[in-house]
Amino acid sequence: MKESIFYVDISEVREGKLPELKTAIDELIDFIKENVPRIIFYSVYLSKDNRYMTVVQMHPDAASLEYQMETGTPVFAKFKDLLKLNSIEVYGKPGENLLLQLNRKARLLGDNTRLTIHELQAGIYKFKTDER
Repeated sequence: MKESIFYVDISEVREGKLPELKTAIDELIDFIKENVPRIIFYSVYLSKDNRYMTVVQMHPDAASLEYQMETGTPVFAKFKDLLKLNSIEVYGKPGENLLLQLNRKARLLGDNTRLTIHELQAGIYKFKTDER
């Protein structure tokens, strides 16, 4: 069985940038819909006070997240002046290339972004992934 991979990042919204950020989020979601065919789940959340943005996503395997990171870099760059990336949490086993991409994103969007990898110890899967 291929191991799914989960990704969560948390960013601070830069002061006065919320309207621009909401537009950029809509564009990002459109990009993901059109360009990342194997993704299972992708959602963007804003905290109640609109100070923090959280991105939660699930991929059927590390290759899917790696593909998204590769194709999405120009889209992610639009967020540089809108937020400050504080943390990236990855649940699953990323390869070396994906780790490089994650570190590149962390440097692009944050100055002290914490990247944490959590390896699977045990679990069950009760859903089927689209294996296109």
